[in-house]
Amino acid sequence: MADKRRPLLNRYPVTPNYLAARADAIAFEATEIKKMVPQDNEVYGLVIDLPMGPNLLSTLVCYANGAANIYYNNGGSLLGTSMKYRPVAHAARLLVLSAENCLADAEKVNSYDLPMGRMHYVYFLTKKGFIYRTVITPNNFNEEDKGRKLLFHLYQNVLAEIRIAQLKEEGEKGKGNS
Repeated sequence: MADKRRPLLNRYPVTPNYLAARADAIAFEATEIKKMVPQDNEVYGLVIDLPMGPNLLSTLVCYANGAANIYYNNGGSLLGTSMKYRPVAHAARLLVLSAENCLADAEKVNSYDLPMGRMHYVYFLTKKGFIYRTVITPNNFNEEDKGRKLLFHLYQNVLAEIRIAQLKEEGEKGKGNS
């Protein structure tokens, strides 16, 4: 039986819906959200591509107002969780406001490629309209990667809060069926 898993260096399969949602998130100018960011901070949003399995890629999008959404390469999405669950919004705000500390290690980009293998691509959306990217390879941090480690920890915390919110939703649905 042939192994049907995607080789590590091939691209993830994606749907047009996913590509459009991701492109919209990267291009989102967020005029009102930019006003919420402290004056000395430049970052107002993050778009983070996270491989989750051999054929599953997710994109976590967080803004300084606490919005946090996830888009999946198969066209699915998880939207609006931060509007109902304050811990999700708090974690997303903390992530975006802390991202300023990692901007110096990022490079300015004009194209927004999808990751290959297990690399996470973190795109920083800035008030001046520039977009920067840093690459995080989980379980491969060195002593100089303190900023990337913090960033990784903070976006994992957003994902954990979203998962807790999902479990609460499932629990509430279960109670309604009793």
